[in-house]
Amino acid sequence: DLLLRELEKINSINGNYDVLIQKDNHKNWPSIKKGKYDTEYLKMAKNDFRLTIKGIAKFRVLDGNKIYWDKINEEVMENDIKAFLFSSVFGALFIQRDNLVLHGNALTKNKKLIICLGRSGVGKSTISYILMKNGWKLVSDDLVILNNWNVSIGIQRIKLWDNTLKTLNIRYSKLERVRPNINKYLINKSDLSLAKETYPISSIYILYSENDLQSNNKDLNIINIKKEQTKLFLLREHFFRPRIVKGLGKEAIYFSKLAAIIKN
Repeated sequence: DLLLRELEKINSINGNYDVLIQKDNHKNWPSIKKGKYDTEYLKMAKNDFRLTIKGIAKFRVLDGNKIYWDKINEEVMENDIKAFLFSSVFGALFIQRDNLVLHGNALTKNKKLIICLGRSGVGKSTISYILMKNGWKLVSDDLVILNNWNVSIGIQRIKLWDNTLKTLNIRYSKLERVRPNINKYLINKSDLSLAKETYPISSIYILYSENDLQSNNKDLNIINIKKEQTKLFLLREHFFRPRIVKGLGKEAIYFSKLAAIIKN
C-alpha cells in the first residue's frame, strides 16, 4: 500500500521476506501492559512497539520483522507516513533485532567506512552530500545499524533544508518535499552516490557546531578522543532514540556491544 522507492524490491518465490510492511486496522491490535518508559504516544513491550503520530498514523513493530501501519486521517499524504517509517519505526525494528543503532550517517570510499554522528540539524546530511561529490558513497542515512564491527546497508536517501540547497546551488523547485508544508527536500536518487557493499568501521566522527564547542580557536578542526571511557560516554549520547532502547529492554545488550566496539 506504500510506494517505497528507497527500499530494494526482492522477488520471493516461496513468500519469505526480511521485513513485512502492511496496512492494518489499529483497532484490532491487542492492548499491551503500560511500561516504565511509555508516553502518551509511545507504548512498548518485549518485541512489541507502538507509535502514534498525532493526526497522521499509528505504527506497530512486531518481532523485529513486521511493521503494521494505519492512517488516523485519510487526508494524510504518503510522505507523512514514510517520514516516520524510515526513522523511529525502522529504528525500533532494528533495536528489536538487537542491533546497535546510532543516529548518524555512514559513508564508504576505497574500502574505508566512516560514521558521522551528531544532533539533529548539525549538518550530517549536508556533509554526507558534499562527501558524495568527492568520491564517497552513502551506506545509510539517519539510522546507522551496527552488527558487531560492520555497518549494514540502510536507508539510502539524503534530505536537505531549502537554505542548504540554496548555499549548494541546487534547484529545489522540482524536488520532492520530505513532508508537505516542510521546507526540507529529498535529493533525487540519480544525484546520489550509493554504496552496494559495506566494510568494517575505519573512523567515527561526532559533529559539533562552533556554538556547541564554545571555542574561540577557529583553527580547531578535529579533537582526537583516546580514552575508552570518554568514547563510551560520547557514543552513548548518540544512540538512536534511547527511550526506545530502554522501553524494549535492550540497555544491557547495547552496553556490551558498545564496549566491544570501543575496544576496536
